[in-house]
Formats: sequence, C-alpha cells, structure tokens
Amino acid sequence: MREMNQSGTALAGVRIADFSRILVGPVCTRILGTLGADVIRVEWRGRPDQFRRFEPYLGERGIDNAGQFHALNYSKQSLELDLTQPWGVQAGLDLIARSDVVIENFRAGQFAAMGFTPQAIARANPQAICIGIGGLGQSGPERAYVAYGNSLHAYSGLVALTGYPDEEGRGIAGTWADPVSGLFAATVLLAALEARRRGWLPGLHTVDQSMLDCLLATLPEGVIAAQLEPQHAKPAGNRSALHTPQGVLPAHGEDRWVAFSVQSYAQFRRLIALSELGGYDDPALFSVPARRRIEERLLAELACWSRELEASELVCRLREAGIAAGLVSHAGDLATNAEFEARGFMRPIRINGEHEQRHPGVPWTSSHPDSLVFAPPPALGEHSRAIMRDVLGYSEEQIGALLARLEE
Repeated sequence: MREMNQSGTALAGVRIADFSRILVGPVCTRILGTLGADVIRVEWRGRPDQFRRFEPYLGERGIDNAGQFHALNYSKQSLELDLTQPWGVQAGLDLIARSDVVIENFRAGQFAAMGFTPQAIARANPQAICIGIGGLGQSGPERAYVAYGNSLHAYSGLVALTGYPDEEGRGIAGTWADPVSGLFAATVLLAALEARRRGWLPGLHTVDQSMLDCLLATLPEGVIAAQLEPQHAKPAGNRSALHTPQGVLPAHGEDRWVAFSVQSYAQFRRLIALSELGGYDDPALFSVPARRRIEERLLAELACWSRELEASELVCRLREAGIAAGLVSHAGDLATNAEFEARGFMRPIRINGEHEQRHPGVPWTSSHPDSLVFAPPPALGEHSRAIMRDVLGYSEEQIGALLARLEE
C-alpha cells in the first residue's frame, strides 16, 4: 500500500480498482469509499451499469440521474474504458498496477476472458488483493451458471423458510443476496488489507466469494433444523418457538401495523393490563406452551384494542410496558424517521453539483465523525482525464487519443 495521507480516514492511501457493477460490488466499494479509500469505478457508456438505467430519476431520464445508482456509488470516481477493446484492457491493467485492491462480480471466467487473467493481473501488480464475487462463486461445478438475487433466495432455502405455516414459501421483496454479500466482501477486504499491512499476505492474494454461500451463512438455523429436527425446517410466519404472543397488530388507518414480541410472563401480564383484556388470569399461562395454545384467540382480541390507536401511540405504549415493539414501516416512514435523524444515518449527498438528496449512510456511528467520506456520486466518466493523468501517468497526447476512441 502507498504511504498513508493525513486525511484521518481509515483507508486513506488505499486505492480500489472497481470493475464491479449492479448491486453486490457497489455495496462493498461504497463502504470502502466511505472509509476513505480511493475507489475508481471502471465503466463504459456503451454498456453502462444497469443501475444507471433504473427509475426513479432525479429530473430528466439519463444515466447520470438514476437515484438508485446515486445511493450505491457516492464517494467514488468514474473512469470510462471500453473493456471490449485491447487498449481499454491495457488501461485497466495499468490501473490495477497502481491499486491495492481489485474487485469484480462478473460471471465466473468472464473477467479473465476479457483479458484480466490471474497471470496478467500478477504481472501488472504482484501485490494486488483481488476479490471475485459470483452468484455461485468462481469455482465448483455450478460456477458458470447465471444467478440473480431472487434465484439465489430460492436456492439458499430463504424462500422455503419465509411465509406462513402450511403454505408454500413466499420469499422476500428485493435482492437480499446482494447487500449481504457486499457487506461480507467489504469485511474480507478490510481483513486482507490489515493482514497485508502486517506482512502476512505476501504476493498476489485472491478471494473467491459466493453469494449463495453468503446467504447460507446468514441462515444457520434452517440448515441445523433440517439436520436435527426436520419438522421445524419450515415457515413459521410471525410466530416464535421461544416467545409468545408474538406477531403484528393492526393500528388505526389503512395498512398500519406494529410488530411486537412478549418474551416473559411478566411482559405477558403487563400486556393484558395495558389492553384491559379479561379472561387471562390462569396461572398456567406462565408457560410458553400454554400461552401458545391461546395465542390465536388472544391476538384477535388484541387487534380489537390496537385498531383504535395510532401506530406511533401503540408502539409507545408497548415499549413503555417493557415489550419489544416497532412500526411496520413504509418507505415514507423511513425517509423521515426520527431515529435515523438522531443518529445521522441519512446523509445529504450533493448530486450533479446542484441537487441534494438524502441517502443511507453507514450503519454505525464513530467518535471521529470526520473519518467518514460522503462525496458526490460520479457522472459516467467524470474523472477519466484526471485519473489518466494523475494515476495512470499518461501524457496529454495519450489521454486525448483514448478519449477520442471513447467518442467513436
């Protein structure tokens, strides 16, 4: 790694050659960029990142105005290269030669087929740390198969475990596989950088990460249950084997719900007192199995009580009674959430030099808040000339020739 500068960020002086795209890789490099790494995205307008095409847009439709791309790619720079051409691949290898980390999430073998073989990378930078993130990894019999988040949800068993009892699995919205895998990748790279700093990883170091493996690493209970108690490896809805009653209660208004969980008999007694329900004084309800037998009836009676309360009031009353509770949020609730405001989680990010959007930051706070970087997301190729000059060391003549080729 190059000598650290005095910016005060954890990854100052670390450069990331970022060949990743869509979601999993950008989640990883956004974290590294926020920690102060110099993240250089390599992209090409002939085949732009899919998230540059996704709605909603800030203003008119365009590859530099996509809100989801902004959220995933602040604190990065953009270098435009056509990697389908030999000159583009050579420029990419020149970037690798001047970087500490290389990240890509192409299908297994595709990055090498483009010209970035392990041998080529080793010749360019014998000390590089390289991570390849694939749906099914870079090795194994299924490595060449195309995999997206929803198919990985099914393959991992997440779909089968999500839903209500005696129903087929419902799965989840969104692509949980990608952000989870991106967080794992960031953790692995931070560990590799520290090991390299201590001299423990000499030479080229490669990491093969499977998104499927990352999902399974977050679902141990399903895998263990399938081995030890197969009857329990199925959807449980909102219920718990340990806590009861547990579920969601309707609140006043359309589609307003509050999740709650009673985790002791004392909490159960406080819930009954709070809701002023009768008929639940039997001492036998001390046990979880006894409470589970009356759970459906109890939830129905609680719903009659909770529907008269605003969701925020219901949450407050339950929490004041020492019962775990939280709003089942809509997107609009999250954008104005007081908890996020108090913790500084939602960060104002300048977009295109004039607009300001609020984006999720990092899920921690620090005693050194200035150690985090929240710089604007890049327009496609915005930093090409500066990177070619200051990082790759190209002459003005070389730069002019490369930029002209990109215009062809």
